[in-house]
Amino acid sequence: MQLDVAKNKSYEIHESICLPQLPTSQKQLISSIGQNTNFLIFLLYFGLWMLAINLSAPFFNFYMLETLDIDVSWVTIYSSLQAGANLLMLILWGKLADKIGNRPILIFVGILVAVTPLLWLGIGVTSLDLWLWLPLLHILSGGTGAAIDLSSNNIQLGIAPIKNQSIYFAIAAAVAGASGALGTTIGSFIVQFAEFGGLLGLFILSSLFRLAALIPLMFVQEPTR
Repeated sequence: MQLDVAKNKSYEIHESICLPQLPTSQKQLISSIGQNTNFLIFLLYFGLWMLAINLSAPFFNFYMLETLDIDVSWVTIYSSLQAGANLLMLILWGKLADKIGNRPILIFVGILVAVTPLLWLGIGVTSLDLWLWLPLLHILSGGTGAAIDLSSNNIQLGIAPIKNQSIYFAIAAAVAGASGALGTTIGSFIVQFAEFGGLLGLFILSSLFRLAALIPLMFVQEPTR
């Protein structure tokens, strides 16, 4: 009898060593994240959006340099215009978000961002394209990108609870990074197959994916201030 009790105790000790249990606080955190439906829907939107964006975003400069054979100095100027527009528009979008909220901006501007890859279909190497349409296209991309970045961060601040907020941000960042990398990888494979239309076909596909990614955003509830 004593031998059986000793065996049971040694088994329990061995089991507790081999099967470590999560602390109660970690269990509660995982449970709270799983029960936060609003945050999970936002994660779905954020992941799909980053995948759709990165399907084509890394290839616009490649398209200008390789397909259109535009000089690299022009591409540098366009990139500078895009970065400048991004910085300048942050102030405007911030004021607008305070008035109408972040979700309406994400939806409205998201549609503009979704349409943007289609605008590349008509771009050529004429003087009008080089001096007007390409600068305007990059300014549009920079301005709308500022709205998406700002409003996404703001809505995360509202959705994530104050307690353990940094963990929620880390999860969102991890999902965005993984989805973005996946989008770039998928895009690079698609470009290699001529039956998909090359880069222009990829731009069309990215536009459709961007529109589809906005659907989960319709169900995200932005907390009222």
